[in-house]
Amino acid sequence: MVKRFPMRITGYSKKYKFTKLPAQKAPPASAAESVQRLADERARAVLGDAPRFIGMSDRSVTELAARDLAFKTSAKKWNKFIPKITKRQRSSIASYAKTHKGKVSLSGIKAAKERAFIKTLRKADRKQSRIFKQTHERFTGRSVRNPLKNYTRSTKPRESKLSIRDQIVFNRRKSDWGFDPFK
Repeated sequence: MVKRFPMRITGYSKKYKFTKLPAQKAPPASAAESVQRLADERARAVLGDAPRFIGMSDRSVTELAARDLAFKTSAKKWNKFIPKITKRQRSSIASYAKTHKGKVSLSGIKAAKERAFIKTLRKADRKQSRIFKQTHERFTGRSVRNPLKNYTRSTKPRESKLSIRDQIVFNRRKSDWGFDPFK
């Protein structure tokens, strides 16, 4: 742990100066081993001894069991979290609509509910991924990303600017195929 030290405040006071920190303690070399040993003990206590399968090591079987448990735990938390937060958000939108009765349109209320629900889903996804990661790390000693989570990107391809010569060739090819070259 790094200890705090006063910083030099330039232009105001010469009282504060840098102080040299004493050497900090390094974590012991066996820290990674102790984390792995603790994870093995937890996995054995919760999951039981790993069954023997031909062609699979005990470690990979424990890994699969921990991943399965992490999936179940995170899905359960996600399913409990969504209705609770959705109800809270909708009640806050309804109370706002009641206090500002004549100033809020139905389309505005609908849009607010949609925005709130999308926000809730994002929050629930973050919570689910955090719980998955923590559970997996607890039983294996290593953190991993959820392999079933869908990491989306925009489907619109990046357009690279063609040179004039390449644009002419492209337009000719389009017209040969029967498309309008100028669209």
